Amino acid sequence: MLFAAIVIITWIRGSIPGLLAVVLAAIALDLFFIPPLWSLALNEPDARYLVDFAVLALVTCLLVKRRRRITETSVRQDRDELESRAEETTAELSRMNQQLKAAMAERARAEETVQKTQSELAHLTRVMTIGELGAAVAHEVNQA
Repeated sequence: MLFAAIVIITWIRGSIPGLLAVVLAAIALDLFFIPPLWSLALNEPDARYLVDFAVLALVTCLLVKRRRRITETSVRQDRDELESRAEETTAELSRMNQQLKAAMAERARAEETVQKTQSELAHLTRVMTIGELGAAVAHEVNQA
């Protein structure tokens, strides 16, 4: 339980609070678990136990701090890579959007040209029909 507290405090708050947690955990261990209870007095075997605990707790604190630094570096690199990919994707999408707008403008011009050509063709068809009708009437008038 004390190691878990040391790990959590070191991970969340850093080295100094982690070291303070080690000291407080050693004091709590001495006061509440090593006889005589409620006393800071130690005999030889109990002192070795407390020193072993403190050394392991310090090593744990240092390893947690190192692991956090490695994790933060990895997260920072991943974030930078993700931002880079996002910028590249945004640039590509922007370029594709410009191409799409250009294609849409070209299509609109082509549709306008088709409509204009169809209108001219319809006008020429009407003129030709009137010309043919006039020629047929003239032919009939000349025949009579």
